Amino acid sequence: MQNLNKQFLFFMLTLAITLNIFPTFATNQVITITPNYVSGVTSNQDAEMIFTAQNTNTQPQQAYFITALYNSSTNEMITYNYVSQLLDSNQIFTWGSCIPIPESGQYHIKVFAWDSMENQNLLSNIVEITENTAPQELDYKTILDATTNYLLTQKPLPLQTVGGEWSIFGVNRSNQTINNTYLDTYYDAVITEFENQLNQTQPFSGKVTEVQRLALALTSMGKDVTDFNGYNLLDFTWNKDKYFDMLSSEQQTLGGRQGINELIFGLLNLDMIDAPTPENTSISKDEIINLILNEYQLAGGGFSISNTSKTLDIDITAMTIQALAPYYDNNNNVKSAIDNALSILSNAQLSTGGFSYNNSTETSETTAQVIVALTSLGINPHEDSRFIKNGHTPITNLLSYYVGNGQFSHILDKDFDLMATEQSHYALVSYERLLENQTSLYNMRDVNIDHSTESTGTITLSIEKRTIGKGDTLSISDLEFTIGQTAWDIIYQEATKHNLDMTYTDIYGGIYIQSINGDGEFDYGPQSGWLYYINNDMPMVALDEYTLANNDTLRLIYSIDYSFDISTPLVEVLKNYISDAQKYSSTGYTTTSFANLQTAINNAQTIANDSSYNSTETEIELVVSNYINQIISAINNLEFTLSNVPSDIPSDFENDISLNADFVHLQNIGDTFEIYARRVPEIVSSSVSNAVTHPNYNYEIIRGNSVTVDNTGKVTAIQNGISIIEVTYDAITAFGTTYGAISEINKGILVVNVSDIDTGININLTNKLDGAVTESRSYDTYYYTNDYFEYPFTISATNSNSIEVRVNYEIIEPINGIYTAKLQNRSNIIEINASNELGTETFAKVIDARKIEIDIINLTNPDNMITVDDEVQINFNGITPAIYKLAGIYNPSFGSSALSSDIAGSKVVYNNNFLGELLGKNTQWFLATDNAITFTATEVGTYNFTNGHIRQGWWGEELGMDKIITVAEPNLSANHNWDIFSYLPDFNFEVVENIEVPDETEVARANLKALVNEMRPLWLTYGDGYTTASWAKFDNAFLAASSLTANLSATADRMNTAYTNLEDAFDNLELDATTEFLEAKNNLLSAITTTQSIYIAGNTQYTTDSWQNFDTAYLNAVEIYEKETSTIVQMEEATTTLENAFDSLTLDETVIARANLKALVDEMRPLWLTYGDGYTTASWATFDKAFLSASSLTVNLSATADRMNTAYTNLEDAFNNLILE
Repeated sequence: MQNLNKQFLFFMLTLAITLNIFPTFATNQVITITPNYVSGVTSNQDAEMIFTAQNTNTQPQQAYFITALYNSSTNEMITYNYVSQLLDSNQIFTWGSCIPIPESGQYHIKVFAWDSMENQNLLSNIVEITENTAPQELDYKTILDATTNYLLTQKPLPLQTVGGEWSIFGVNRSNQTINNTYLDTYYDAVITEFENQLNQTQPFSGKVTEVQRLALALTSMGKDVTDFNGYNLLDFTWNKDKYFDMLSSEQQTLGGRQGINELIFGLLNLDMIDAPTPENTSISKDEIINLILNEYQLAGGGFSISNTSKTLDIDITAMTIQALAPYYDNNNNVKSAIDNALSILSNAQLSTGGFSYNNSTETSETTAQVIVALTSLGINPHEDSRFIKNGHTPITNLLSYYVGNGQFSHILDKDFDLMATEQSHYALVSYERLLENQTSLYNMRDVNIDHSTESTGTITLSIEKRTIGKGDTLSISDLEFTIGQTAWDIIYQEATKHNLDMTYTDIYGGIYIQSINGDGEFDYGPQSGWLYYINNDMPMVALDEYTLANNDTLRLIYSIDYSFDISTPLVEVLKNYISDAQKYSSTGYTTTSFANLQTAINNAQTIANDSSYNSTETEIELVVSNYINQIISAINNLEFTLSNVPSDIPSDFENDISLNADFVHLQNIGDTFEIYARRVPEIVSSSVSNAVTHPNYNYEIIRGNSVTVDNTGKVTAIQNGISIIEVTYDAITAFGTTYGAISEINKGILVVNVSDIDTGININLTNKLDGAVTESRSYDTYYYTNDYFEYPFTISATNSNSIEVRVNYEIIEPINGIYTAKLQNRSNIIEINASNELGTETFAKVIDARKIEIDIINLTNPDNMITVDDEVQINFNGITPAIYKLAGIYNPSFGSSALSSDIAGSKVVYNNNFLGELLGKNTQWFLATDNAITFTATEVGTYNFTNGHIRQGWWGEELGMDKIITVAEPNLSANHNWDIFSYLPDFNFEVVENIEVPDETEVARANLKALVNEMRPLWLTYGDGYTTASWAKFDNAFLAASSLTANLSATADRMNTAYTNLEDAFDNLELDATTEFLEAKNNLLSAITTTQSIYIAGNTQYTTDSWQNFDTAYLNAVEIYEKETSTIVQMEEATTTLENAFDSLTLDETVIARANLKALVDEMRPLWLTYGDGYTTASWATFDKAFLSASSLTVNLSATADRMNTAYTNLEDAFNNLILE
C-alpha cells in the first residue's frame, strides 16, 4: 500500500466517479454497504458519516472502503479517503468517515468497496449521499454491538487498568452471549497473576483498587468473589491494612489511601451483591459514605480526588454518584450531595453535550462516567432536560467519539484509544440496561453466582530453617485442604497468607523453590537449598507434581547438604558448625568480636556433649537450632581490623613498597607462593649500582585462615577460603643514611584465594574512569584532593548466578550496572565473589589511592588574583614516581637527555583548555619534590586542567618483568621505554583582566545615582499602602540622595552615607498591617496554585533529588498557608522556597525514555497479540523482535535512556515497515 502510485489511483477514482461507471473494473458485489449516520455535506461544513458493511460471501474478503467527494457542477473529484478491513464470512463492519467540504458549490459523495488498491475490482453497491440527504439519528445499539464484538476479539490481560477487567466487566454486563473460551482464558490467567502479585514485596503495587476492580469483573462473570483462590476479595475493602501495610508516597499525600478512588470502588464492591458483612471489620459502609461526604465533597457541590487539595473533578463527581446511588432514597445526606453534584454536572455540560470544568479538555471518558452516573439513578441521559444542551445529549456526544470498527477516541477527531473504548462501551451498556428495565450496571444481583464447593481433607505443614539456626518459619500446624491440591498449592497458599517472601522457578520442568524470606539455594554452601518431605520420605517429583492425600505431613526444610537425612538429629549438624568455627584465628579480628565467637562455641559445645539433645523431636531441635544461630551470628559479626591511615599527607609518603602480585589463586592444599617484596625507592650505594640493601620485611595475615605465611614471605594453602596478607618493612641504616619504615598509607596487600572448585566462572573488572590511564595496574596510583577517590568500574562474571562486591570489606551495590569504590588514602581491596550452582569464585584487585595537595602560585604578583600575563606555578604535594629502579629496570631515564623530553624522565602532564598539553618539571629521581608546571596566563577565563597523569621513561625491560626476576646485572645499553601512569584530579582556577580602580568619588556618585533611579518609581507612588511614619523617612532620604547626585562638590563619604540612609529607609518601609499580610498570603497561594498540577501528577519524569526538594517545599507551603498563626516572614520564605524548588526540577532522561517506550509498547500490544495475522512473515518477524526487545527494556531498571530511545526507534520503524500479505 505504501508503494501505491497515488497519481494513478486519483486518476482511476476520478474516471469512475465522474462517469458514474466502472467500465474497466470487474464487479463482484459480495459486500453490502448501508449508511447509519450522515451529517453535513453542505458548503463549509464537514461531512461526518457512519456506515455498516457486511460480507455476504462464504469466504473471507479483503476490502478497501472508499469515500470520495464529487463536485456536481464540474464533474471533478475533489478528494477521497479510505479504510481497509479483512471481513470474515457474514462479518459486519462499521466505520466512520469525515470529508472536508469546500466553502461554496454543490457536492455529493460516493461510497463503495474495492478488492485491492491495485486491482480496483468493485465489490459492493455504490452509496450516493447528496446535500439533501437528511441527517440520521445515531443508532447507539448498532455501535454498542460493534464495540462489544470488537472487545471480544481482543485478549483481555489480567489485573490491567486498560485492556483487562473493564473489558471483561463491560461485555459480561451487555446483553450479548459471551464465548466461554474468552472468559475461561482470562480466568485461568488472572488466577496465576493473582498468585504472582501476592508473592511480590508490594502486592498489586500497593493499590487496593486493583483487587476491587478484579472483584467487579469476576462478579460479572458469575464467580464467587468471597471465595476466590482461598481469599474473600471483599475483605480487601473491609480490612485493607491486612493486605497493604506499605503506602506509596502518592497515597501518603492523599490521606493514606488512593484518594477517593478506593472508597468509590470499595462501596461498589460491597453493594454489587448480597454478601454478609463479617465481624470486626476495619471500616463499614456507613464509614465509607461519611468519608466520601466529609472529606471529598466540595463546598459548592461535586467531589475531588484528594482530601487535601480540593479541586472539582467531573469524572470523580460522576463516579461518586455511581457509588452513592443505592443510598439516594434512604439517606438524606447522600440525596443532598447527589442533587448538588447533578447541578454541578448540568452546569459543566457544554453545547456539544460533553463536559468540561475550568477549561479542561472535553473527553469521551468524562461523558461515559456521567452516563453511568445518571443511569445508576434511573435518569435517562438522552431525555432529561437538565442534560440537553443545544439539542445535544450525553448520548449523542459520546457517539460522536465513535471512529468505527467498534472503537472510540479519547478526544474528538483523534485515533482509537482503548481506555476510551472500554469506558464508552460500558456506558452504553449501562444506558441499554436502563432502557431494558434491567438492574443498573453495578447492581449485579441479577448475575447467577457459582457457589460450588469441593471435598476437603487435613494435612500437617511446617517450613523449617533449623539447619541454619532460624528455627521454623511456619510452625507445625494442621490445615484444611481441597482434595486434589498439590504440595505446591498448599505451600504457595500458606506463604502468601503469611506474607513470606518466596521466589521459585519452573525451569527444571517443575516448581522448585529458590528462596524463602531471603534464604536461598547455595547461600550456605554449594549443596544448600530447599527440600521437601512427605511423611518423612523425600518424593522424587517436583512440588507441583505431588498430589496430597488426607493426613499427609508436609515438611519443607532448608538443608545445607543434599544428602541430608531427616532422621539424623540436628545436634550432629551443630557439631559440624562447632568444628568449622574453631578454625577461625583471632588474627585480623577485633578482640570483642572474636571473644563473642568463642562464647558461642563454648555454649554450643555444652549442648553437643549433652545426650538428651540427641533427638529429632521438634522441641529439642528448635533449641539446638538456636545454638546454631549463635555460632552463625558470631561468625557473621566478626569485625575485621584495618590499620588506621592518615586522612592527610604524611611526611613519609615516599616510603613505598612493590610486590610481585596483589591477588593469587591457590588451587590445592599445600600449594605455595613466594612473595617478592621490595622497598621503593630501593637502597643502593649509587645510581649505577644494582647491589640492593633490603630492610626487614614483615608478613602478617590480617584476615582469614586459609593460608600460612613464614618470615621469608612463603605462603602455603591449608584450606579453602580467602586470606589477606599485609606486608611492611622496618627502618634501616645503610651507607651512613637512615631510611625510614614503610609509610602507613603504603602498606602492601596480597589477597590469596584457596579453592579447589572449578566453577567455570570467569571474572573481569573493567575501569570505567575517563582519563589517560585505561587499565588499573600496580604501578598506578589514584590521587585525589577531597575526602576519597571515586573509582567507577563494571564487573563481568560469565556463568555466574549472583555477584557480591566488597571494597575494603564493605559490600557495595551497582547503580545502572556501575559500581563506585570510595578509595581511601591506602592500598584498597576490591573483592568480587561470584557464585553459581557449583560454588563461589573469588577475584580481588588492590588499588593504591593517595591524598595530595595542589598549590597554585602567582609568581608575578604573589597573594593576588591571577591576571593576564602573570606567570603561574602549580605544585603537587604527595605524588611519587610510578617506576623505580627495580630488577629488570636499570634506571628511570634522565629528565634531559638526547631523548625527547616528552618521553624521557618523570613529569606531571595535564591538558589545559587554553594552552593545550602542559608538562611539569622533568626529573629522573625527584618527582615527589620537584614537579611544578609553570606557564604564563594568556587569556581571561576559567583554566581547566584535565586528563592529569604521570609520564615516565626508563631503561630496561617492559613492564611486568620486574614482577618475575629478582636480580639483574647493570645494562648500560638497555632499551628505553615510556608509558603514562596514575590518575591526577581535575582542577581549575580563574584568570581575570587587570582592572584599574576608578576615582572613589565617581564610584560613590554612580552607585548613588543608580539607587535613586531604582527607587524613583516607588517614590512616585507617594506612599500608597505604607505607614505615614515609615514613608516620611523614605521620602526625606530619597530627596537628600537625589540632590547629592547633582552636587559636584559632594564628597564620597557624604554620598555613601546618603546611599546607606536611602537603603535603610527602603528596607524599613512598613506596609499597612492588613495590606502586607494579604499580599504575603496571596503570593503564597499563587505559588501553590502554579505548582499544584505538577505536584498532583506525581514524579513521573524528574530526578529523585530535585523532586524530593520540590515535594518538601510544596508540602511546607501548603502547611504554612493553612496555618492561621503563620507570620508574614514565614509565608514569604515558603513562597521563595517553593518557587526555587519548582524552577530547579530537573528532567530524568531515563524516566522519560522509559515512559515513552512503555507508552509505545502498550500502543503496539493489541497488534502484537494478533500474532502477525495478515502480514508477511519477514516484516512480522522484524516487528515481533523489536516489540519483545522494547517490552523487556520497560522493566529493566538498569536500561539507559539511549538504549530505550533506540528500542523506541526500532519498534516504530518495524511497525511502519509492516507489509500486508
